[in-house]
Amino acid sequence: MEKHIHTMARIGVSALAIMAMAPTAALAEEERSGIQLLVPTLAELIPACIAFLVVYIILAKMVWPSVVKMMDDREKALTGQMEAAEQAKEKLAETSKQCDEQLAAAHAQAAEIVAHAKHEAEQERARIIYEAHVQAADIIDKGHKAVEAERAHTLEDLSRSVADLSVEIAGKIIGSELTDEEHLKLASRYLEEMEAQDA
Repeated sequence: MEKHIHTMARIGVSALAIMAMAPTAALAEEERSGIQLLVPTLAELIPACIAFLVVYIILAKMVWPSVVKMMDDREKALTGQMEAAEQAKEKLAETSKQCDEQLAAAHAQAAEIVAHAKHEAEQERARIIYEAHVQAADIIDKGHKAVEAERAHTLEDLSRSVADLSVEIAGKIIGSELTDEEHLKLASRYLEEMEAQDA
């Protein structure tokens, strides 16, 4: 940077020297008026052109490349920022789409879990009801069997009692006591007759 400043200073000094060496005869001319005021004289034109060329060269060599580079850098930065913003927008849209899909999947999964739980609850309810019916039928069947067994046992006891009573009455009627063997035969025959009547 310091080198550029020294170069610019040298060029500026050279331009001033050239302007100083220009003929000063034009300064001694008469005063101008009208349109001549707008048109430069040769003495003014040559130093002005030289100064313009010097300034143009300085600007073209030192300033303009920096300005162009700065503008290119700014354009690249803006382009990069716009591309980054576009990528962020696309990523946001993709993320939003993924979130929507995940949310829909979660709702579907929740509905499936609820349906599965309802199905299992219905199956469990049906199983419990079936087992209750089976247990009730088993209890009723056992009750019937117990009643039948008790009835059979009671009838058997009653038949024995009736047979014993009949033998005792018959013994009294006959007037003699029966032996145990006769008593057993008579009771057996009576029981057979009772069973025949029940059948």
